[in-house]
Amino acid sequence: MRVLKVWDLYCDFLPSKPIIRELHLGGGTPTFFSAKNLELLIYGILKRSGINSHSEFSFEAHPSSTTKEKLETLFNLGFKRLSLGVQDFNKEDQIIRKHILNLMCHFETEWYDTESQLMHFDDILEKLSELENDGLCYTEGNKLFVTQQGQKFVRNICMAFDLKLQRKQPDQQLFSSTI
Repeated sequence: MRVLKVWDLYCDFLPSKPIIRELHLGGGTPTFFSAKNLELLIYGILKRSGINSHSEFSFEAHPSSTTKEKLETLFNLGFKRLSLGVQDFNKEDQIIRKHILNLMCHFETEWYDTESQLMHFDDILEKLSELENDGLCYTEGNKLFVTQQGQKFVRNICMAFDLKLQRKQPDQQLFSSTI
């Protein structure tokens, strides 16, 4: 893991072995690690450091990717606090996040009739049409695929799914935008 290589660089630079008082795995990448990779990460950090006797380890979980196995692994590693964001219980937010995560990680996503009733997929497809014309993505039925050329612009493609971003758009462009 690259993050452990960076940790080793920090540890090599420090004058003494670091003592960990608090360790928090925030949202984002660690949330989607497997139980085994979380174990490798934490053991990799702890083998180069000491632990304060009053240490606190916490984890920010995403309901769609947190498993019993992951929680048990973290508990056994000393994590006793769990955070869940209330935004994770909003169905529309869950759908948006699922599609953005699928696009960012796998360069494709798929939607179902129940989702298209909850979200405005016609609007999303309309926003994607210009990107399709540029050869950055294409749809087949209820699937969206990002082309190799489009992978460089995957954030722009994801923006079509981000309904919250679209609702906050000002009437006119103020400064810059993605290109």
